[in-house]
Amino acid sequence: MLYPLIFHPIFKQHPWGGRNIERLFKKPLPPDIMVGESWELSDRAEASSVIANGPLAGRDLHWLIENHCDELLGLAEMRNGRFPLLVKILDAMQAPSVQVHPSAAVARKLGGEPKTELWYVAYAEPGALLYAGLRPGIRHLQFVRSIEEGTVIDCLHTVPVKAGDAMLVPAGRVHTIGPGNVIFEIQENSDTTYRIYDWNRRGPDGKPRQLHIQQAIEAVDFEDFEPELVPADFSEQERVRTRKLADTDPFTIEEKQASAGFSMDFRQADRPTILAVVSGLVRIHHAGSGTDLALGPGQFCLVPASAIDTDLRAEAQSTFLIAHPAVKSASAAGAEGQAERQIVPPWQVYESRRRMQSELAGPAPKWSWDRVKHRLARRLVYSPFLRMLLLKFWFRIAVLAFFLVLLALAILLPPVWRSTPPGFLPIVKISLLDKIQARTLRRTAERATAAGDYRAAADAWRAALGNDLGSAELTRGFIRNTLAQDQPDKADLRSALYLVPWLLRLTGTNHADLELSVQLFDKFQVHNQVYELLAPMTNALTPTLQLALTKAAFFENRIEDFLTYWEKLTPQQKEDPEVALCYAAYLTSWGPEETSLEGRNRLLAAAEGPQPLRNLANRLLLIISSSRGDIATFEAAFRRLEEAKATTAVNHAAYWTLLASVGRKDEAIKLARDYAYPPRTAREVARVATAYAALGLNTEAQNYLKRYATALGTREDIWQVYGAVALAGEDWERLRAVALQMRSMPALESRLRSLSYYYEGRADHATGRNAAALLAFQKAAESDFPSPSMANTIARTLISLGYPGPARTILEKIEEYFVSKPDYWETMVSLAIMLKDEQLLLKASREALRLSPTNPVMANRYAAALVIVGNRPAEAVTLTTRLYNDLPGAVATQINHSLALLMNRRADEAETLLDKIIPAKLDPEELNSYRVARFHLAVQKGRFDQARQILAQIETVRMFPSEQRWLEEARKQIPDTN
Repeated sequence: MLYPLIFHPIFKQHPWGGRNIERLFKKPLPPDIMVGESWELSDRAEASSVIANGPLAGRDLHWLIENHCDELLGLAEMRNGRFPLLVKILDAMQAPSVQVHPSAAVARKLGGEPKTELWYVAYAEPGALLYAGLRPGIRHLQFVRSIEEGTVIDCLHTVPVKAGDAMLVPAGRVHTIGPGNVIFEIQENSDTTYRIYDWNRRGPDGKPRQLHIQQAIEAVDFEDFEPELVPADFSEQERVRTRKLADTDPFTIEEKQASAGFSMDFRQADRPTILAVVSGLVRIHHAGSGTDLALGPGQFCLVPASAIDTDLRAEAQSTFLIAHPAVKSASAAGAEGQAERQIVPPWQVYESRRRMQSELAGPAPKWSWDRVKHRLARRLVYSPFLRMLLLKFWFRIAVLAFFLVLLALAILLPPVWRSTPPGFLPIVKISLLDKIQARTLRRTAERATAAGDYRAAADAWRAALGNDLGSAELTRGFIRNTLAQDQPDKADLRSALYLVPWLLRLTGTNHADLELSVQLFDKFQVHNQVYELLAPMTNALTPTLQLALTKAAFFENRIEDFLTYWEKLTPQQKEDPEVALCYAAYLTSWGPEETSLEGRNRLLAAAEGPQPLRNLANRLLLIISSSRGDIATFEAAFRRLEEAKATTAVNHAAYWTLLASVGRKDEAIKLARDYAYPPRTAREVARVATAYAALGLNTEAQNYLKRYATALGTREDIWQVYGAVALAGEDWERLRAVALQMRSMPALESRLRSLSYYYEGRADHATGRNAAALLAFQKAAESDFPSPSMANTIARTLISLGYPGPARTILEKIEEYFVSKPDYWETMVSLAIMLKDEQLLLKASREALRLSPTNPVMANRYAAALVIVGNRPAEAVTLTTRLYNDLPGAVATQINHSLALLMNRRADEAETLLDKIIPAKLDPEELNSYRVARFHLAVQKGRFDQARQILAQIETVRMFPSEQRWLEEARKQIPDTN
């Protein structure tokens, strides 16, 4: 006798998984791994569920199929000799691969198994999404191109979800799960998945995970647009609400929301029943075997078809799913005996009528066309194709139509029309059909824009670009459509921002497109890209672009540049309301004291005035109040922006940082943790993550970056912050993973190659892999860093870590940027001392002294370099004499002056100085130099026994090559003791 069965779960490790299955459902996950799937009911060759209760405990599900099939399945149909359904819990901490499952027809062709599945969202973080089906207008060619470009996720329809939502995923529907979802998945017993895109993840062997692009393209249903969630249509009964989640060929599934005391039985069941508990407590009782099971959240039960005396009772308010596999298919009764109705093709009707008319007309004339045609036909008896062409009118029509179709296809389909300008790379070629479709879609987009339907217009523009990506006009159309909206869809805004560099490359950065691009950046506050775009061409800008650059410089906190640009503006340009407000903000915080109050009053008046200057004034108040630590002014401006629904993630991050700086860190942390709005741009991701890290919320910062870096990570600042957060948190494995991911993204690899190797080297150094760290730092030094200032900072860090070789390579490459900076040459002095490179020491100390002539430390360094090199003793003693007179109490100055005197054979004066020094108070470097001076003094005075004693104490590893040669020459003057 079979009874209700529960099974041991089978846990599957995946790179996108997490630990939520343990946290939510108390399942005993293996430690230290990320679990993406828990197979709750499985009859697969690679994994068959093992029974956990009753007399059959230890047997597996496939054993039941082999030995008790009829009792278990009833009228249900097996699938390839196995249990028909597969039940899982999915934990998506990251998005799994974008994938598709084949239909039965495609599976037969490609050799897989068809799969339809149902998702039930058991848990969802705020803002969680499902990706299923295609966005409107996405066609085959555009989809294939997006796979090649790594942007296939932009082709998928997004569905916001919460706990309790459900979606049917039929075969052929392209899909993936967004981060932050835990899902109950009930599916056909199939594990055939065609992976399309896997976020550039690598498998356990370090290689990219296998994709199945060709199979997937054959399997995708390209007519599946914008699927919806299962409607929340519940039927009400006593103590229970029920809704149908799925009624398909493979299975039927219901959701029940039951009150405590609700009960039901399985006496009408003719198939096995799968019970999945989402919440609450459900008790299953089987009278025949005495089985009594209490099932909580995340627990599953299989009730065999024969266990009809099974009852279910809700012990508390509960939600659970009930699933049944499909019944066996049967042929319609008597179908075999029905004859099909015969349909006569129209060409046969035509030929029959023509022959009848010919017979009625009598014999044809001797030279009629019919006689000629039939004579030719007799000659072509061995050429059936030509014979048919000659004799059959409709065959001639069909052949002509066929060749016309081929001609049309030959004209329409080959991508032979170059869409991009001459000399442009990469070359984009399109077909005539693409041109026609792009033009049609463009007209559709323009009509939608005219009607104010920007959402439909965006879809049409995107589809048009999918057909003709090389068209500058289509690119402009998409950007203009985004610009026309106050709150565009986030995906549309990201696409528009990504298209700007493409448009500027297509059109050679002409001023019209430059102004359009800057207008987009300015409206959505992407000021960093305005600055990066316009700053290199300061002297070739139109008046409009000059104003945009001036404004961007202020918002990017480049105050000196802002003032420079402002002074270059004409009087008419300075009257521009927005730039004038920026100047008022400058006067408030950085201008002369007498203008501060005037600028502040002007800003406050605009901040309370009408739009569009109201929001700008409040944003400027955020900047200046943040720089001055003025929390009251900041909060007032922030509140006004919130009322206008105009705050951004950057504004929120600035607020948290300011709160922490004025002693309200707990409040800042609470606000940061409660913030749940997704970012629009890469800059917002970087700023929010930086704020999290500044508040000490390293875990939140890393989770935030992990969630959004892949989707928005085509800007290098995200990855710089990602690495910096991992570095600050000393999460070395995460830092190494970030470094590898930076190099795996083609769009970023060239710009961030050096930084990625630096991060990898830091991880290797921290974990004791010094040889690997040196190799990584050398590779980092071979490439250019994103900015000279970053390269300078990293070089200093490498010096402090003990890697002077790569540091020197980096510093020499950026010398032209810092040749007039004393700090740079001071760093080079430290590097020269580590490398014991006397020529570098001489050059670096000389340049540092030239730039800082009153700096006694640099003067002493230069004097030491002269002493070390030893080829200019007169200059050395002159300089050390001056330094000694200025700083008579400085030990380093005394030692250097003593050595310079000894180089000039002035031993008595040197001895007087050296006698004033107390060796016990010297650090190791000073003590070694002191001993060198004492040694040379002893040799010059002929105190050879003393010289021998001192020589034994000198550490030559601390000496430069010239010092060692001088020491060796002096040693040779000591007579042999024999």
